[in-house]
Amino acid sequence: MEGKDMLYALIGAIVVVGGGFIIYKLSKVAANNLVNKAVYKDIVTMEELIRFYKNDDVIQHLKENKDLLAVAIKKQLDDGNIHILATIFNNNTKEAEYIEKYMLNYKTAKLDEDLKNAFKDKDMIVLK
Repeated sequence: MEGKDMLYALIGAIVVVGGGFIIYKLSKVAANNLVNKAVYKDIVTMEELIRFYKNDDVIQHLKENKDLLAVAIKKQLDDGNIHILATIFNNNTKEAEYIEKYMLNYKTAKLDEDLKNAFKDKDMIVLK
């Protein structure tokens, strides 16, 4: 990476303000199921999320429907870890897609500085 400015220029990360234009709803059962299936990593990076969303299959899926958005969702867990879910969000139905090939599901102790800065105090970011 060539610096934070280049990173943000490439992906156009938009921090979603709580209660803003996207409402993320996930039942407790579904949320717990996703956390239980999450792959543990010591650190999750913004670069990793960018690489995932640049995958040809993911790009094609996003292009098929203009209502689809690439999102990353962060949740602080009771055990001190962080759950990161990178998935596709349908802005029309206001629901996330839980299709494994279009999803990264991590439990981590730490986020890299770029990812921390993208999230700040928000729970979700949209990657363009």
